[in-house]
Parts: sequence; structure tokens; C-alpha cells
Amino acid sequence: MQDFRFQITRALHDEHAAATALLQRLSAWLGQHGADAPPDAADAGAIRLLGDLAAAVEVEITVHFAFEEEALFPSLDDNGETDLGELYVAEHRVILPLGVDAAARARAARLTGFDAAGWAEFRRIAGEFADYLTRHAEAEEMALIPLLEDLLDEDSDERLAVAYDAMRG
Repeated sequence: MQDFRFQITRALHDEHAAATALLQRLSAWLGQHGADAPPDAADAGAIRLLGDLAAAVEVEITVHFAFEEEALFPSLDDNGETDLGELYVAEHRVILPLGVDAAARARAARLTGFDAAGWAEFRRIAGEFADYLTRHAEAEEMALIPLLEDLLDEDSDERLAVAYDAMRG
């Protein structure tokens, strides 16, 4: 168990852990089915995983990225860490469209299942999304979280935590 001094670093860490767990489930499931062997989308486990994927992208990941870009990265800029924020924004611009595409395909597959071509495309897109987001979360855990632990104080943490709670609704 990692100790965090601040609410916001704990929240970001917890979301990274939740996303990583989901991506591990997704990657394992994708690996169980070849590109030419669509799974039975009526399977309860498949339905749950596809729903979890869609919800995670459409809510948690989208809000997480927006919060970082709107509230955290400007704070990094103010502390001379512009390059790190710019790197993460560039990664967001690759990851989020893949996630949105995978989420839309997951929602559709929950209703109609996968045909061979649709499965192959979903598998490719969801696999890329899982790979990119896993690496991104790991990078943020190694660089962003420790940096925030060094840069923040109680007041800035409280301000960021309130802003994040408001964005999450």
C-alpha cells in the first residue's frame, strides 16, 4: 500500500489502479479469442466486460483526462514542468479516440454481438487502447504522482480535490 500525502494523488492513483485492472481483464479476454473467432457476446461475462469498458471510457477516463489537462497540467506549467504536461496531453490525444471507438463498438456488441469483421476491428482497437492506456497509467504513476507529491501543498491539494469532485459530479 502506497502512502500519499494528498487527496488528489490518492484519487489519481486509485483511478490508475482501477483502469489497469479493467485493462488486464480486457487484454485477457481479447487474448482468449483469436482475430477470426468472435466471442459469444451473449455471455454474461462478455456483457459485463463490454459494459465496464464503455462506462470507464465514457465517464472515468474522459473526466480523468479532462481534469489533468484543465487543472493539473497548468499547475505543472506554473512550476516549470511544461514538457511533462505536453507529453501527457499528446498521449491523451492518441488514447482517448481509441477508447471512444472501442466503447462505441462495445456498446453496439452488447446489443448485436460481433460478426467476424467487427470482432477483428474491435479486437485491434481495444488492444491498442489497452496497450497505450496501460503504459500511460504506468508512466503517470512513476512521474506525475511523485512530482505532484513534491509540488503540492495542503491548499492546492484541497483546491484540486474540490475541482475534481465537481468534474466527476
